[in-house]
Parts: sequence; C-alpha cells; structure tokens
Amino acid sequence: MLALALARRYVPEDVPPGTDHRLDTTGLLLLSPGLAALVYGLSRDGLTRDTAIPAGALLVVLFAAHALRSPAPLVDLRLFQDRAFAVSSTLMFLNGLALYGGMFLLPLYYQQARGESVVAAGLLLAPQGLGSLLSRATGPLTDRVGPRPVVLTGLLLSALGTLPFALHHPAAALLPLAFVVRGLAVNVGAHQGLSPDRIPHGSTTVRIVQQLGGSVGTAVLAAVLARGRGAAAFPHAFLWSTAFTVLAALVALALPAQVAAPERPS
Repeated sequence: MLALALARRYVPEDVPPGTDHRLDTTGLLLLSPGLAALVYGLSRDGLTRDTAIPAGALLVVLFAAHALRSPAPLVDLRLFQDRAFAVSSTLMFLNGLALYGGMFLLPLYYQQARGESVVAAGLLLAPQGLGSLLSRATGPLTDRVGPRPVVLTGLLLSALGTLPFALHHPAAALLPLAFVVRGLAVNVGAHQGLSPDRIPHGSTTVRIVQQLGGSVGTAVLAAVLARGRGAAAFPHAFLWSTAFTVLAALVALALPAQVAAPERPS
C-alpha cells in the first residue's frame, strides 16, 4: 500500500493526451475468470474431470473477439501483429514453462531426492539469485549486439544449468554451479520497437503470457512427478524442463538480429 501511495505521488504521468483512461470492464470480466479457470483446470486435470478448461477457453476466446473490436481493450491483442513482439511473447510463455516449472521442482528435489531439510533446501537455492543479479548486464549487451545472440546464449545457459538435475546421480559439486547458470537466463525485451504509447499494453501482455506459461509448466511437471515413482521421477521431470528451454531456443531463432528503433506516434 505504501508503494502504491508513493507511486501515485512521485511517478510522472506519461499517458499521451487524448488517451482513453476508462477501465475495460467487459474485458476484465471475460479475461480474469477465463485465465483463472484455465489455471484451475490445469491444476485439477480439467481436460478429463471437469469443465474448467473448456469454460476458461471460451471466456478467453470471447475476450479476444471483444479486444479486437474495442478501441481501448484491457489487453491489446493487436500488438501481436508486430512480428518481434509475437516472437518475444512466445518466448516468454516458454520461458515461463521452464522457469516457474523449475522453481516448483527444485525445492522438492532437494528435500525428496537428496534428503535435505527445508532450511537447507532454501539455502541451496541461493546461488540462482547470484545468476539473476549477473543477468542484469544483458540489457546493454542486447543494445549492442542485438537480441538474438544474447537470448540464444541465455537459453543455452539455462538448459545447461538444468541438465545436471536430469542425471540420476549428479555430482553434488555441480549443483551450485548449475544454479548460478540457471539464474543467468535472459529476460526477453518483448517491447523493443514498440511506440511509447503501446509499451504499457505490451508489458501487461507479456506479463500475462509469462504467468500463464508458468502455470502450465507447473501443472505439466507436477503431473510428470505424480506419475513417477518418488525420487526416481525427478530426472524425467527435469528433462521436460530442459525440453521447454530447447524449444524456446528454436523460437528465438526468429528474433530480429538487431534491435529495431522504436516507432514514434504520428
């Protein structure tokens, strides 16, 4: 609440004059329960046991039809007409699959497969934070060499950092290094090249896509673990997480080689 109050007072207004400030209530009432139903259905195996996924999918489709007609939608789906944005958003979905799915697996792996306590498992996850801190240097690098090589390198590092956990008996000394490398996974600048007035919608869309990917990834990996036999299921689950990252790397080949100059509103 304090952050909201400070932001309202000190963050400058950057909405262009003449912009419609009204909340898209129809879009909110369609998209929010639609995404919630999809996530709930995935977590409960909704494809076979209930109607959550079909109902959620219907609401999302209705939202898409509404958003494409509305002059000021809650989430502007017309942004996907921009090729770089569409590719980057797909990457963020796949990154959510691997990243959040891995965050779900790793504490369980240390506790169930390696017999660590809850406190020890938390401490053993700390090296990933170091990798995340180092990854902040990728922004200026992307400006210099372009997004494709930086993102491909980051995804390769992420896959290499996950692969040791897929081994049935990984060397304990490899695991902290693997965590540092996992933390170096690149955050894709999906709004590169968008005009300033479209960046807020772009940021919102990318965040929704990534969170949805995380929900799907967590549900898939949880199902893999549930169908396995105790600790022996973890290598299989980590192979799935690595496969998500490799798939993201294939999509990253479609990224532009250089950063496009932002469009200016006419």
